[in-house]
Amino acid sequence: MNLVIADYRSEQATQPQAVEALADGLGPIVSRLDTYGFAVVDFAGDPEARDAIQWLAEGLSLGKPVVPAFYRNERSGQFKKELTEIKADDAGDHPGFSARSAQDFHVDGTLDDPEDIPTVVMFCVQEAASGGASLVFNSAAAFHALRESDAEAARALTAPKVMRRTASMDGGLSYRDGPAFRVYPDGRIVNRYCEDGITSWHPTPGDESALMRAREYLTTASHDESGPFRARFVLRKGQALILRNDKVSHGRETYEDRPEGPRALVRGVFGRVPR
Repeated sequence: MNLVIADYRSEQATQPQAVEALADGLGPIVSRLDTYGFAVVDFAGDPEARDAIQWLAEGLSLGKPVVPAFYRNERSGQFKKELTEIKADDAGDHPGFSARSAQDFHVDGTLDDPEDIPTVVMFCVQEAASGGASLVFNSAAAFHALRESDAEAARALTAPKVMRRTASMDGGLSYRDGPAFRVYPDGRIVNRYCEDGITSWHPTPGDESALMRAREYLTTASHDESGPFRARFVLRKGQALILRNDKVSHGRETYEDRPEGPRALVRGVFGRVPR
């Protein structure tokens, strides 16, 4: 599992891969995802977001986009669809999509198991005038490092109900409890770690101190701008960001829109692993 030993300080981690160099297939993207948990793809020309996402989905055998669990209800309105536009809307009620403020590290699919939506694709239609850098935290690798230095703290993060994510929209409130990380007998790590405002922590009795140490370790790792677990880059117009949603956490910096139009991304989430 290359991801747990990946170093995000490598220039390759954030280097966009040009579509023109992928004529023989998307194997290089799969390799980049296996190594770093994310990949940036640079499209030539000015393709429609839907076309670019569909091209990636077909080439990576992702199938059709799925609608996350929280958006499958009647209150979801414009968000109850396969592809969702992410742009600031002062009249909007989505705490992440509608705001220009920073987004703390999280995984997509508030009410989903991360293994149900292991892949996220976001295509940049318009970049911000300033700010808006994308952030990726190699949370699986940081957790692996914590297991080696403080096994008790790491175990606290795997308790069945240690982390709760709460979603609300239009008066509706729902939540899902689960571990922050799941470890399989073969060593595979599944990530659900979040630092955002809709996440709360509920330690198993007796694990309070261990969980505190674990959270301090991961928070320090995720905010270490010169460390091996954090990547920062600006997603440009015509570029797509592909994330292994079950391996890494992502966020965004505060931004300002351009006079001619807001920063805009189109997002699709998928129920299959890239291959």
